[in-house]
Amino acid sequence: RILRSPVYHGMLSRYFNQVLVQIPDTIISEADRLLNKSMAHPEMFRYTLWFLANNAERSNIMGMDAVFVHLADQYYMKGKAHWMTQEGLDRISERAERLRPLLIGSIAPDIRVFSPDGSTVSLHDTDALYLILYFWDSECSFCKEETPALKSVYEQFRDQQVKVFAMNTEANRNSWLSAINRYGLGWINVNDAENRSGYREKYDIYSIPVIYLLNSKKEIIAKHIGA
Repeated sequence: RILRSPVYHGMLSRYFNQVLVQIPDTIISEADRLLNKSMAHPEMFRYTLWFLANNAERSNIMGMDAVFVHLADQYYMKGKAHWMTQEGLDRISERAERLRPLLIGSIAPDIRVFSPDGSTVSLHDTDALYLILYFWDSECSFCKEETPALKSVYEQFRDQQVKVFAMNTEANRNSWLSAINRYGLGWINVNDAENRSGYREKYDIYSIPVIYLLNSKKEIIAKHIGA
């Protein structure tokens, strides 16, 4: 009865989103503890695992994708979610593999893309104390707000070894070059209209703008944040 009423869901939501400190390691530890207890009843285990995975995947708190990857590895991909179809398991596995290289603390995937003059530029060859990786499009309405804001941040910190690696995502080269001139973007401007570098898959780009913050070792220290 508890499972089929709002009681259990509400308790899970309150505990994992409001009571616990919102740090991935803490959430993972408590998720494992609760899942271990819930295994006493198959339906409780099924619902608890579904809630935790869904809650982590949809979280607006940075870094919670590590919880989803952990649950995928330890439960879904180890055959404990026996109710799942192979198609469902493949979806979860694919999602976890896409997120894994992008977890906080991971080395950002390298991409070799193209500057306005046609020469190739490597993300990993760009030296900076902090490197802001910015995915944008000149026609994107949100990017039209974010680009000037990010430019202001860049101008404030550019003398402190902060650089911007602005990865333009649009296919129209002229629109991109026009936007560089219009905004007066003096940072590192690059584009890959045909996605030859695989940046969309490597950085899970399905909407823009997207900002990643990397340290001098190219480790991801923040992501999906605003200017």
